[in-house]
Amino acid sequence: MNVLNNLRIRTRLLLAVLIPVLVTAVTVARISVSQIEANGEAELNRLEASLLEG
Repeated sequence: MNVLNNLRIRTRLLLAVLIPVLVTAVTVARISVSQIEANGEAELNRLEASLLEG
């Protein structure tokens, strides 16, 4: 905690805002990538099934 005491108030406020925003952004990005991968896998399965039919 000594490190935080040495920082100016502006810097502490900036960190207090940026850290949650960055954590949220990383979480949303990971979820988006997971959904894209899942949708891509489903699309590949659908295309494979349609190719095997025709």
